Amino acid sequence: LESLSATLPWMQYGCEVAGSAQNAIDGMRLVEKICPDILITDIRMPEMDGLAMLAELRKKNLTSKVIIISGYGEFSYAQKALQMGAFDFVLKPLDNRVLEAVLTNLLKILEEEKIQAASRQKQEYALRCKFIGDVATGCLKDKAELAQRAEKYRIPLDTFSLILLDSRSN
Repeated sequence: LESLSATLPWMQYGCEVAGSAQNAIDGMRLVEKICPDILITDIRMPEMDGLAMLAELRKKNLTSKVIIISGYGEFSYAQKALQMGAFDFVLKPLDNRVLEAVLTNLLKILEEEKIQAASRQKQEYALRCKFIGDVATGCLKDKAELAQRAEKYRIPLDTFSLILLDSRSN
């Protein structure tokens, strides 16, 4: 674990090692606290193995991308990890070039996801603004459609919002 955090040039990839743990229980606590984009974990750890930890992460809807490291070359371990939502499976002894290739691929995917999320947020913002404009100008009069769109855009109809504008100079 220590050599992994020290041997790869994490900053070169735009990554920061946000924490490390010696077992899966502590690792789970850390993941819940930090919510990292990437989790690299061994398949074999004290108290809980990496596959059980991955299952627990998914059960708790934690979205960290997981790279499993294992000394087991058996295809069934890799297959199970991937079926459970691991991003990739890397064999020991670790070859830094292999891990760097997996990391590079993962970072590209994370960047694409970030761009897509920003695009969705912009689109949702524009739709929310249009909805508010339609309500304010009286273009949207059908109460059922108003309620449906308000729910879709997570705008509560049972509360009032207020903006105070004070044109007086201080």
